[in-house]
Amino acid sequence: MTQPTYSDVRAALAARITTVTGLSCSAQRVQVNPPCGLVLPVTGTFARYEQTLDHQADYLMRLVVFASLANSENGQDIIDAAAATDTSTSIAAAVRSDPTLGGLAADAAVTEATGYGVMNVDGIDYLAAHFIVEVFV
Repeated sequence: MTQPTYSDVRAALAARITTVTGLSCSAQRVQVNPPCGLVLPVTGTFARYEQTLDHQADYLMRLVVFASLANSENGQDIIDAAAATDTSTSIAAAVRSDPTLGGLAADAAVTEATGYGVMNVDGIDYLAAHFIVEVFV
């Protein structure tokens, strides 16, 4: 099987996240329009090579979920719902429901949530949280 590109995997993850109730998602850095998610590389190591005998790379993705800071109570509700483990608003449940990301990957899993707080994008503050997703291709 041909190794999917990092861009392919990023797009497949974004498509999977659009199944989360009330959340749009993009694989490209676009203007933030909360509530939404953006799939970005993790800071630091984002690809691991030669980890398995099939010589496929494994990828680390960072899904950033954005909510409005203007209404911080509602924003916290959105981030809290995304961090749930088994609901229609859960990032982890969305990935768990199709860990192959539409057949592109061997497996994918949300391994952690981090960075819950204010994040500035293009001069605008948002409430945000980062969800780290490991993708094995």
